[in-house]
Amino acid sequence: MILFRRHYYSNKAYSLVEVVVAAVIFAGSAMLAFGSIAKLKQTESSSVGRLNASLMAKKILDGLSKDVNAQAWAAGNLSIGTHSGLTDTDFSGCSASYVVTNSVGARKVVITVTW
Repeated sequence: MILFRRHYYSNKAYSLVEVVVAAVIFAGSAMLAFGSIAKLKQTESSSVGRLNASLMAKKILDGLSKDVNAQAWAAGNLSIGTHSGLTDTDFSGCSASYVVTNSVGARKVVITVTW
C-alpha cells in the first residue's frame, strides 16, 4: 500500500495572492472613506451657507417689523418696490434683496438671499 505524503507549506507567511487581495481591499476601503469625508465636507459647507442665508433673512424681517406702521409705509423700508444691495458683515458671502407689494390691507415682503 502506498501512502501519499502531503506536503504542507509553512503557515508563518502570507502568499503573494493574499497580500495583493488584502492591499486591494484596503485601498478600496480607504478610497471610500476619503470620498465620503470629502462629500460630508461639501454637504457641511452647503448647510452653513443655507443657515447663514436663513439667519440673514430673519434679521431683515426683524428689522422690517419695526416699520409696520401705516403712516411710514410710503417712504420707509416697507415702501412698495424692490430694495436691493443688502449685505451684512455677520453673514459674509450673503447678499439679499426684497420686494414689497401691496396686498389686501397689508404689505407682502418676498426676500431673496444669495450666498
